[in-house]
Amino acid sequence: MYASSFIEAFRNVDGAVERALSLDTYRRTDRVRRIRSEAVAAVDDIAELATVAVTSAELSGYERWETDDTVESIVEARIADRDDPDLATEDVDRAVSDGRLVEEAETVFVPLNGGAGPIRNWWLLADELRDWLAELIDDARRLHRRADAGGSDLVETAFWTLLDRLVALRELLDEALTMGEFVYRSTRRDTFEMLTDIGRIAGTITERTHA
Repeated sequence: MYASSFIEAFRNVDGAVERALSLDTYRRTDRVRRIRSEAVAAVDDIAELATVAVTSAELSGYERWETDDTVESIVEARIADRDDPDLATEDVDRAVSDGRLVEEAETVFVPLNGGAGPIRNWWLLADELRDWLAELIDDARRLHRRADAGGSDLVETAFWTLLDRLVALRELLDEALTMGEFVYRSTRRDTFEMLTDIGRIAGTITERTHA
């Protein structure tokens, strides 16, 4: 699993919400529902990815690493849909050696599972995605208000469902990050598998996205 999977799914949600906000009417039910379906499908993809990533999270990747700046700069550039930063070769090599990056055919990937390095990547990505989610939720609220004022009950319900799923995702990331910070500061243990509590959170998000 790579960070690009999350980023692409988030971008699909973002694009669908922007298209919906650009509509001049919400009474053309078929078109509105099609856009909403695209967004919800992408949210479901994110939920599935998050369930896998969060349930395998360990505290071993929570503390800061020397290679964080390298990974963060790549993740931030890709979220912003910019070219990758011009990084020093030795910085990339160090991140690859730490398991933080994977190079294949001159392309750099940010792995999210399979060792302490990828787990650290997940914590960094989750923090970035939480900020992106806050923006998406604001847009989804605006969209729902417009649909409520100018659309049918069916359209209003459709966009309420989208908003609810985005909020559920934010709750998942908020609770996971808060728990990681609390346990790390409380125990300072090198490794700590948060499978029980995080599994409960992941189960909640899965139920809500498939309801």
